[in-house]
Amino acid sequence: MVEEDFIGKLYLELYETMFSMAFHKLHDEERIQEVIQETFLFAMYRREELEHHPNPQGWLMNTLKFMISNERRRAVNTRVVCDESIYDYPAAVPEEPLEDSLPIGLTEGERNILIWRFERQLSHREMAALLSITEVNCRNRLSRALKKCRKLLGYP
Repeated sequence: MVEEDFIGKLYLELYETMFSMAFHKLHDEERIQEVIQETFLFAMYRREELEHHPNPQGWLMNTLKFMISNERRRAVNTRVVCDESIYDYPAAVPEEPLEDSLPIGLTEGERNILIWRFERQLSHREMAALLSITEVNCRNRLSRALKKCRKLLGYP
């Protein structure tokens, strides 16, 4: 059997079912499509095993489950690093203090670190010294404070 025909038929037969199953676990269409694509790439790599398997549909569905599990694990263990170059541009002079613009729901520490960074233009090293923590810890706190601030303001 030609590789594309066998794999192609399985793709057409199972795509909707695979998408539905992956959606319940990942909730992100782009990630779902990538995981399904990786599953079929793996199937092409292991084509002979798949062709001789008594249940190729089940083989693909189990492979998809493993791919979803790996993707979820990867997402949990991936740390997002902020591009520091965005801080190189001079900030516009605000009409009102940043503190008045911050949403309710931030802790005092979160408010302080955001004000120090964006209003007072302190470096991570300076903020870390003020907090008596490492620079890495300071970056993580700033990142978490930004994430919480975005969430409270209704941004994704």
